[in-house]
Amino acid sequence: MHTIIKREIMSKLNHQQQFRQIIHLILTLALAFMTVKANAAYIEDVLQGSVGKYPIVMTVFSARDKAPNSITGMYFYVKFRHNIYINGNIRGNALYLSSKHTAEKFILTRLGNNYTGKFISPKSKTPLPVRLTLVPKGSIKTGPDVDFSPPLTDYDRLQLTGLKFVPGKKETIDNKYVIQWYTEPLSGVSMFRLASGYSPAAMAAINHKLELDHYMESLSAFTGDNSSKMHSLFLNGKFISYSRESNLGDGPTTSGVIFDVRSGNELKMEDLLWFGSGKKPTSVDALADYRSNIFAPKIIEILEQLYPDKITPSDNNNENGCDYSNPGAWAWGTFYLTSKGLYLGVDSDQIEHRCNNPSWSIIPYSVLKKYNPQLFSN
Repeated sequence: MHTIIKREIMSKLNHQQQFRQIIHLILTLALAFMTVKANAAYIEDVLQGSVGKYPIVMTVFSARDKAPNSITGMYFYVKFRHNIYINGNIRGNALYLSSKHTAEKFILTRLGNNYTGKFISPKSKTPLPVRLTLVPKGSIKTGPDVDFSPPLTDYDRLQLTGLKFVPGKKETIDNKYVIQWYTEPLSGVSMFRLASGYSPAAMAAINHKLELDHYMESLSAFTGDNSSKMHSLFLNGKFISYSRESNLGDGPTTSGVIFDVRSGNELKMEDLLWFGSGKKPTSVDALADYRSNIFAPKIIEILEQLYPDKITPSDNNNENGCDYSNPGAWAWGTFYLTSKGLYLGVDSDQIEHRCNNPSWSIIPYSVLKKYNPQLFSN
């Protein structure tokens, strides 16, 4: 299988299993960074210092073999954390960077590991002095004390260092399960933690993952995805599931997570529904083959039985005349549990944008039980 296809599949898996891991890399700018990073001539530097009296962190990227004089990157004020994207060029030891969004400009000179120069902003009558120092790669050990996969960059760690989750209201669900809401003030992102109703071991394991998700949602907000919000939340004695809705520029996108309360583990689709024979696939190639040729056609078969007027467009049917008969649309869609059953989303890359996020595609628990009685039996 082509490397690019493998990368796309792994990206979708990470999106489903770890809930929006390293979301800022999904943005167009960051995807460009990933493309050139595979090349040995790719350079990524992280700089730390100040603009006037204001502490900042900057990261810059260049690909010397393809565009030797071009540079792109981003920076944030430590006080606010939100990224400001920049690009420009290199002339000898001088760097010229600007942001088309803020019209701010950096004119810097490099001497060893230090950069000095000036910062020009429409909001300031006079330029501000800039002093930045190169951060040795891998030297940043501050930041969240949770396990990230893939690991955070030095820039990410500095962006997340010192964030605080402020406790808010408690909420009781079904008169049994208590959750505590927390908000990260700089990003405005809220996320819940389990407070009671489950075993201490399960709550500790799941809360650890919820904390990681909270950090990643905050990191996502710092890239400009400010519309992320809780979309659904479902708790019972066996599962905890939620979804978040965000807008990355192409309309709303929903991501889901499902936890097994007994183990505290996050469940993959193959844990919920398995239509294959023998051992479950462990390689990317085998999983892609299974999802495309076995899983997706079976899902369409199940949905056609449940919703006969929804899969293919006709005169009297479905949402906006959408055609959901393409197996590719169901191979890598998001999924999460609700009170009605398992919601299955479609892969927005495989279907018309207007057909994304169908409201009807739920497999009831009675059907789930037939295919996985061990997991879904009462």
